[in-house]
Amino acid sequence: MERADLMKDTIRFYDKESSIYKKKRYPDKITSYTQYIFKKRLNLFLTLLMSIKDEVPEGASILEIGCADGVVLSKVESKFPNMFSKIVGTDISQGMIEQAKKDNNNPNASFYLRDNLPQEKFDMILELGVHVYDLEDEIRYINLYSKDNSYLFYSCAGQKSLFSKFKLKGNLYAEGYKSYKDNEIILKDKFYLKAHVPYGLFVPKLWMFPWLGRLLQPIFDFVFQKITPELFHEKIYLLQNNIQEPKP
Repeated sequence: MERADLMKDTIRFYDKESSIYKKKRYPDKITSYTQYIFKKRLNLFLTLLMSIKDEVPEGASILEIGCADGVVLSKVESKFPNMFSKIVGTDISQGMIEQAKKDNNNPNASFYLRDNLPQEKFDMILELGVHVYDLEDEIRYINLYSKDNSYLFYSCAGQKSLFSKFKLKGNLYAEGYKSYKDNEIILKDKFYLKAHVPYGLFVPKLWMFPWLGRLLQPIFDFVFQKITPELFHEKIYLLQNNIQEPKP
């Protein structure tokens, strides 16, 4: 399958998922590995955002690339109600954009298809859980919308993760995955890396019993994240634009 055809299939999938996206991926009680990944990613992002909240300029603007139905931006609004004066989301799925507009009545929030996103600069950009075929090309796109010293929260899946090896072998969607080491070479060439956290170590059969997954998955993540980070399914990064790493 060509990349263009894969993209069309992806858009059709998310158009169909738009009305149930939030309910399936962010339930009150986690019952699957996939739900764990989504909620863990969200919680890590909010924790990292809290760590820099005093550095964010007053009346800041925020853009989410791959916003889906706006669920992450809604969490930002509720947890940090006075931090952002402008909130923008963009996605490749028309269905997701329509759902985001329906669910968010904040007059400071707006949502656009990716190809229709107005050209402006933002203080903060999120790109979480978005499949990227070419990271260098995606960084060029991100920088079109980045102010100097702006923050970027970025997450990606890892080529060497246990989930990729056990569950995604031969999957066309995962062919573009890179190792975290390779991704970080690209990211650190363009940004200052302030923090990074792996999450979601795949343990076969663990989530056959959701109560056991809820109990043990956080323990496995905590124990192994510094020992074998490349085996984790995803990693989240906090980066800053046009900032050089401090010298020792």
